[in-house]
Order: sequence, then C-alpha cells, then structure tokens
Amino acid sequence: MRRLTCICLLFSAVLSLGAQDLRPMHAFTDKSGKQILATLLSVSADRRTMKIRREDNQEFELVINVLSLDDQQFIKEQLETVPVEKKEFRLEMDVSRKSTNSDSHAYNESYTLEQEFLTYVVKVKNLSRESLEGASVEWAVAIDDQIKISQKEGEWTYDRRGSGEEYPVPFDGYVELSSLPFNQEATVTTGEIEINEMLNGNDVYLEDQVIGVIARVVSREGAVLAESRLGAADFDEMSWDEVIAIAPPQPAD
Repeated sequence: MRRLTCICLLFSAVLSLGAQDLRPMHAFTDKSGKQILATLLSVSADRRTMKIRREDNQEFELVINVLSLDDQQFIKEQLETVPVEKKEFRLEMDVSRKSTNSDSHAYNESYTLEQEFLTYVVKVKNLSRESLEGASVEWAVAIDDQIKISQKEGEWTYDRRGSGEEYPVPFDGYVELSSLPFNQEATVTTGEIEINEMLNGNDVYLEDQVIGVIARVVSREGAVLAESRLGAADFDEMSWDEVIAIAPPQPAD
C-alpha cells in the first residue's frame, strides 16, 4: 500500500509538471518596449505580481502593471488556467481590556446593582515586507450572562438570565483596515460591552463574566491571517465557528 501511494504521488507530480510544460511561451512586453519570452506560471492573490519561467528555466517575479496593456489583458484571460498564489503575512496581534465607565444603583436595603462598561483594544502590527491591503479585524466576546440591569418606572431592577452552562456571544463585529505598510500598527477598538452584577454588601450574588475574547485578521479573500485570544483554557479550545454558533442567552424561568 505504501509503495502504491508513492507511485500515485509521483504520477501526480509528473502530471503537474507536464501541465506547466504544456503552457505556451509568451512574449511579454513592458511599457518601454523590452520583451522577454517566458511561460506564465502563477499570479499573486492581489493580482499585482506574476511568476514566469524563461527558456533557460530561470524563474522570476514581475509586477504586472509595468507590462503593456495587451499583456495585462492576456494575463487576465489566463487567470482561470494558472494557479493563484496566496500571500503569507507575518502579523503581530495584541488584545487588551479597557474599562470605560461604571455605575452603582441601590436595589433595596441589602442589595446594590453594579454596571461596568468596557471595550477591547485590538492592535495589529505588520511584520511583513509587503503592505497588507483590504483586510479586516473581526472579534467575538463570549460572556457568561447571568443578570440584566434596567430601569423601570424610575426604579432600578434586574432580570435573571441563563444558567451559565453555555457561553453566549452577545457582542461581535468587524472593522475594515486601511492599507497597513511594513512595520506599521493599526488599533481597533470594539464598542462598549455592559457587564452587570448584584451585590449583597461585598458579596457577589449574581454577576456576568467575560469568558473569552477572540480577535482575528481576515484577508479580502477570507483567509485568516492572524488570531489572538484572551480567556479561560477551555475557551481557548473552541474554534471561531464554535464560538459564533453559540445560541444567545435565554431568560431564566
């Protein structure tokens, strides 16, 4: 079985090389009139550069917009038949929590209701030599939502929420990034998130807790370029799709 697998892999490689060799040579002409006879091998994901192979089997990367308009049109027509290379970016990410405001409300002689408003600050630094274009920052905040504080007819009151057996995701969003050159940093701040608790003196009776935060950078094509997290160990084991799929909290009976 192992020998058969090796033969199949070798056969696939030969077919791949053969497909490349069958591609016709093309006389690429730049805007100054200089020509180079070569085979088009691949095009970058952002359609800015291409890889070619000359008659002497030397491979080069060229910027597409230096070519004549006819050659640029030729490359567009070949996009369905040549591989599109995905760019690899090296990004540095950091997520931090920031409290913006807090309020305290008397519920009765024994209990008080506390509200805290916080945001998360996501920093992204491009450590790649090439500028990051068309990407966005997405985030999801998972909260064990136990209590909802509100004011009714001038009085502060509360509603008890879910059992805490699941991690609801009441807050998620995204922001599109502007062009991010090499060694530059972008900062994204989420909107305010309300965290509530009910206290009996200094003892906590009910409280919301942030279980975890996921932030990630996504390319124009939908590829995840980098991800950063804050949270408990079991939250770290959850994928982005698993977190987003969690049902919103339901009021307790």
